Amino acid sequence: MFPTSASDIIILMKRILSNKILLFLFLLSSILILFNSQPIFADGALISPDPYSGRWDYHDEKSQQAFINYEDGVEKLIISIEFDQSDKNLYWIFPVPSEPNGVSIDIVNTLPKLKGEDIILTSRKNLDNTKNILRKTQLYPLLAELFIGYKFTGSYDTATPSLGGIGSVDFSGGQKDVVIYEHLEKEGITTEVITAVTPLGLAKYFEDKNLNFDGKSMRALTHYIGKDYTFIVSWITNPSGKNQSTQKGVFVSFPTSKIYYPLIPTSVYEHKTIPASIRVIGHVTPVIFEDIDRYTEIKYYIDNDPVIDSNLSDFYENDKNNIFYTLINLNPPSFKLTEDLWIKRNTPLNIYIPSFISLHPYLTTAIILVISSFLTGSFTGWSLFKDSRNIKGFLNFGFIGLANCLTIIGLITVVLIRFETKRISFIIHYSVYFLIISWLLVKSIETFIQF
Repeated sequence: MFPTSASDIIILMKRILSNKILLFLFLLSSILILFNSQPIFADGALISPDPYSGRWDYHDEKSQQAFINYEDGVEKLIISIEFDQSDKNLYWIFPVPSEPNGVSIDIVNTLPKLKGEDIILTSRKNLDNTKNILRKTQLYPLLAELFIGYKFTGSYDTATPSLGGIGSVDFSGGQKDVVIYEHLEKEGITTEVITAVTPLGLAKYFEDKNLNFDGKSMRALTHYIGKDYTFIVSWITNPSGKNQSTQKGVFVSFPTSKIYYPLIPTSVYEHKTIPASIRVIGHVTPVIFEDIDRYTEIKYYIDNDPVIDSNLSDFYENDKNNIFYTLINLNPPSFKLTEDLWIKRNTPLNIYIPSFISLHPYLTTAIILVISSFLTGSFTGWSLFKDSRNIKGFLNFGFIGLANCLTIIGLITVVLIRFETKRISFIIHYSVYFLIISWLLVKSIETFIQF
């Protein structure tokens, strides 16, 4: 005889838990499972980040590093710049899609420290461990590991989460066609906010400052001249000053309806590849145009223990704990940078699940265990008892399957107490089906994450 209602199962489960012998066996098996499982990465594998450098100029540029935080319609952008002490006539220029009156600038001597865990890799590791725990609820895989030495662990992804962040870097440190809206001298760098109506006016602006503004630069910036864009121009004014480092950060904030990062200026390097790494606070969706799609890598991170420099309080503002951020790596030949990068604020659907798994690994395991146990009980009852192939039977056998949450010992106990026939057959079929169903459930989650 088997239960006829969910209430019967609840009463039965209480009896099982009240039985000291069964409770002891359950606790013993649970301890063995935990001690023979890989650790769940509740906080992820933290990687000590190395400093990166980047420069935005029209000389021998090696890489670009940028940090973006978008809040309340205002984008805060930090672009890391690097130079040699011997460089002369070195300047940086980039556009922002905003009217100049809303733009503010600064020079920073430190950069955001963004580290932490790649949520995709961490969630995969957590799911690997979940599969181990689910298998071992049947006990015989665990006993095989303990006494035979054969491991039912499968083949897992053992890749180490790649570096997501940037370490601490210590820094020391008009013509009518062109209108200067703001002028700042700080840390040996001069920065101005300007607008330009014609290419000739912009060329004259650089000529007056004794900065070499060649034809390649003009071709790259023509797209913005005379439009609703503002230029941020920086150049070295004190390269050998006291306590000057060879790296700075240009900090600009401006109102915009969408997150923006300029790419077209880098197209001046033509066939040369200038890698760019852009870190955006929040899990966002970059709109990658076709020319650079194959050269783009997007990763999502969680920094559970951020280190926020007081000099960057304006950049972080409301972000203090558990900082989610997106890393966008671009590595195309420069001539393919035919458009700028626009970024949607919404989180991709396939990122919600790995975020949950990364932050709540134990809860994830419990949820998958309950669902797998219920489905296995329903499927086993449906396959063995033809007269119970209905909704009531589906639910009743599903609740019986939940006894597996106390490991296979709990299920065996329920079956021996409540069943009159097919006891051994039900237990054997259940255990086999459980391994298959739980594997398929975890595999489907992994496939969705990879989508």
